Amino acid sequence: AKKFNCSGLHYPVHIAPWGFSGSLGPLGDLRQHSTASFAALNFIAHWEYSMNKTFLQTSAYPFISEVAEFWECWLMKENTSTGYRWVDPHDCTNENCGGNPSDFNPIVSLSFIQRIFSSLVDMAKEMGVQPKPLWLDFVRNLSNYTTVNVTVPNVGPGMIWQFSEPENGHNSPPSPHINPINLYPIWPSEMVNLITSSEEQLTVGLNSVLYMSSWTQGNAFMEI
Repeated sequence: AKKFNCSGLHYPVHIAPWGFSGSLGPLGDLRQHSTASFAALNFIAHWEYSMNKTFLQTSAYPFISEVAEFWECWLMKENTSTGYRWVDPHDCTNENCGGNPSDFNPIVSLSFIQRIFSSLVDMAKEMGVQPKPLWLDFVRNLSNYTTVNVTVPNVGPGMIWQFSEPENGHNSPPSPHINPINLYPIWPSEMVNLITSSEEQLTVGLNSVLYMSSWTQGNAFMEI
């Protein structure tokens, strides 16, 4: 995180059982800021399934708080016609932003950020700690996922999630049959779900699954 003049936790990209540092990008992070947040999802899930308060106090809350600390530094407030929103200014959905419309507001990071800060608010309350006002501000005013209109197979015209928010006005849809990382709001972030999501969100999610049609894509089996 210090390399970005921030505090908190920021992880490089790692794969393989004992870690293999990503070689692309100047910092080994493939220009992605979501790696530590991805790891935080496991802590959130363990807490939610176990409700083990000792784990919450000694492991989950300290780790996730440090991940959140990076985003508290990194996210930027942008004025809008109706007030303001928080944006992720430079970040990649795909490795090195390959095939992404931009490096602005990638859907992977936005979905993880939503999950982290909404969970932190609940965790703090469980521990009798006052949530930071900034956490609540992120939950309420983080940028929405960008959508784009496409023809959905067996459905017709419909909106799907974009990989990131275009900055040049050319909102071309992602190609179908590729790694469907625009489905991360459904899983693994679980921010779009049958319990808390609106009918509109569920429709866009289902459209995205049907449009991407990535059933045989090598990275996608765990996602769809």
